[in-house]
Amino acid sequence: MNNTQKIIRLIKRTREFEAEPYFWQEKELFQNDFDIETVVKTFQEEYDATFRFEGSGYELYLAIQKWFEKNIG
Repeated sequence: MNNTQKIIRLIKRTREFEAEPYFWQEKELFQNDFDIETVVKTFQEEYDATFRFEGSGYELYLAIQKWFEKNIG
């Protein structure tokens, strides 16, 4: 399983199990190469169709974490 697939699986499982408070534990996945556009599309499908992002992989992790804090608590 490549890193993009791991992150997609993480996002889907986080949603399924309402595990947003624990998302930070997987931040190292966002420090390796992955298809940012595909991960953003997955986040849009699972959480927020209006979510927009441009930047690095780690910046995407930070943006998702911020979205969770703002919208889920």
